[in-house]
Amino acid sequence: MDYILCFNSTEHHIQNMADTIKPQGRICTIVETENNQPVNINVFQRKSVALMWELMFTRPIFQTPDMRKQHDLLNETARLLDEGVLRTIMTESYGPLTARTCERRTQGLKQAL
Repeated sequence: MDYILCFNSTEHHIQNMADTIKPQGRICTIVETENNQPVNINVFQRKSVALMWELMFTRPIFQTPDMRKQHDLLNETARLLDEGVLRTIMTESYGPLTARTCERRTQGLKQAL
């Protein structure tokens, strides 16, 4: 893979990403590690992999000169979704995130186990 985008459990996927990424590939993650534990990024050195974190709120938190860029990125994402270029892989929806929907999902998982 030339690019990997990690959406969860970065610490659990480090070795898989290292094995999968091509030399000079790029990896982006949007999540912290569990309990902010450090991870061994040396596994990427041999392949000269670029590893970066993305946080939607970095620009406003630090008042960066390019703060408007987040607005532009979200608008572009919405356009690509509307045009069908980006598609969801979601197979189930439990509605809005509420205590009730979380409880229903948890009960379903327990029954499946």
